[in-house]
Amino acid sequence: MPSSGFGLTAGSNHPSICSLERERGIPLQNGPPSQSYITHFWDFQTLLPSSLSTGSSTDVHSVTLLESRTTIESGTTGLRTWMASFVLARYLILHPELVTSKRVLELGSGIGFLAIIVASLQCLQNPSVDTALSKSSLWITDINDEVLARCRDNINLPCNLSSSHPDIHYRNLDWSQSMDADDSCLKALIHEKIDPDLILGADIIFDPQLIPSLVGTLEIALRPSKGSRKAKVSIIALTMRNEDTLGQFLAQLRESSLHVEEMDTGSKDTCFYETIEASSYAQHIKMFRVTYV
Repeated sequence: MPSSGFGLTAGSNHPSICSLERERGIPLQNGPPSQSYITHFWDFQTLLPSSLSTGSSTDVHSVTLLESRTTIESGTTGLRTWMASFVLARYLILHPELVTSKRVLELGSGIGFLAIIVASLQCLQNPSVDTALSKSSLWITDINDEVLARCRDNINLPCNLSSSHPDIHYRNLDWSQSMDADDSCLKALIHEKIDPDLILGADIIFDPQLIPSLVGTLEIALRPSKGSRKAKVSIIALTMRNEDTLGQFLAQLRESSLHVEEMDTGSKDTCFYETIEASSYAQHIKMFRVTYV
C-alpha cells in the first residue's frame, strides 16, 4: 500500500480504507471542534473477489474533504458526511456501470463526498472507448448555498480526481417547487437540462415534512421525457432513525406513480469502515430502488 503522506500507511488497520484528519487550526477549549480536512482511501481491489484482484497499488484512490466535526453548523446538517453516503458510495464502487457514461443527478449533495466518488468513477472509465467520458455528467444539487459552495470547493481540490471532471454542474434545488402544479421551472430544469439516467440521494429522509416534496421531485425526475424511452432509476440510501418516518416515505412512494423496492447492499460493512463512529451503525442503513411505473 502507498504511503499516505501523513506518516501512516493507508489501510494499516483495514486493507481498503484509512481515514486521516488534518486539523484546520486549534479548537478553543470547551468550544466546538474546528473544521478538518478528512482524507478517505478506497481500493478497488479489496472490494473485488480474490480471483479478480490484481493487487495493484494503482487501484487505491482517495477523497479529501473539508467538513464540520459537529452535527449541525451554520443552521444546517449538510456540512459533514453521513453514514448512508459511505454505504451508497461502496455500492457504486462495486457497480461502476451505474454511473459511467451516465447523466447523474444527486439530491441533497451535502459537502460532496458521494459526488466525488461518482465523478471519480466517471473519470476512471476509459474515455477512448466510444468517447465514454464525454457522455458522463454530474448534476449536484442542494437547498443550501453555503453547502453547495463547500461541495464545489471539495470537488475541485487538486488532490481529488473529481477536479479533472469536465462536466459537473451545481444548482440550488428547492424540492417544494414540485408541489406547485403551475410551476414549470423545476420540470424544465430536470427534463430539458439535466435529463438524468440515475438519481441519487443519501441520508435525505430525516424530516417527515420534507417527504411530500421529495417524492414529488422524484416523480418529476423519474418520469420519462417526452418522446424518450430511457429508463430512469433512483437509488436512495437512508439511516433508520425513526420507523414512522421511513413508513411515511414508503407509503407516499406507493401512493404515487412510483415503484419502490429495498435493495441488498451486499454487505453491512463499508469499504470506508474506519470512518464510521461505531461499526454497528452500518446495520441501520437501508437502500431503496425507485422507478416510474
